[in-house]
Amino acid sequence: MIRPGTAAAALSGGTIDFARVQGQIYAGSDLIVDSLLRTSGGVKKTGPGTMVLNAPATWTGGTSVDDGRLVPGPGNPLATQLVTVRPGGVLDLAGQSTTIGGISGAGPIELGASTLTIDGNLSLFDGAQLNIKLDSDAKFGRFNVNGKVALDFNVQLALTLQFDPTDGIDSFTLIDNDAVDSIAGRFRVGTNVLDEGEVFQTGNQAFRISYSGGTGNDIVLYAVPEAGETSLLVLATFLTALHRRRVPLQLRSVG
Repeated sequence: MIRPGTAAAALSGGTIDFARVQGQIYAGSDLIVDSLLRTSGGVKKTGPGTMVLNAPATWTGGTSVDDGRLVPGPGNPLATQLVTVRPGGVLDLAGQSTTIGGISGAGPIELGASTLTIDGNLSLFDGAQLNIKLDSDAKFGRFNVNGKVALDFNVQLALTLQFDPTDGIDSFTLIDNDAVDSIAGRFRVGTNVLDEGEVFQTGNQAFRISYSGGTGNDIVLYAVPEAGETSLLVLATFLTALHRRRVPLQLRSVG
């Protein structure tokens, strides 16, 4: 096990061989890993700190985030890895788009406004949470998945809205599913499970969700008017039509 301590540290240069089948890295504080890690099994990240992995992950047993945060650095260091996010761990893109071999887990994933490409399957279970920022109609957090997508019915979707979308025009493909099969499972916002076509609220903005959007099996959010705004629009349209059809009253003189 590698345990640098509670102060910020860095593992720079060379190769580190783990004596055990599974390597364990404990980060009590921030830890930057530039060294090549070598093990015959996988690597487990523990400890409350943040580990930034810059060196390519060449092990074959997968990567587990049990505690704290794991941040993939530049150059797609986890491109061949199946990453398991435990309830106590966080996979954090930290504002950088990257590629990962596959994701399975029940912990938070901080996409921000970055793109996470998955060259395998995306499987999210009870307790998982996707934290996504919508910075603009072109820049927002999203998955590009080249495998199957499976969601538990208790996967939380948490949106942070950074601009005012245009209702009826702006849409956001959160999961671009490259496979031909449909997406299994549903997102949840708070205690509400979002079924196909359901409208939910984030701040002052309403969205309609579809699990069959895009090419037919993508998860897409569509910006729509709030329920009150829709009712007012319908009422205004009705009153305008009524006004146009009103027959003017004609007065006749008597005598």
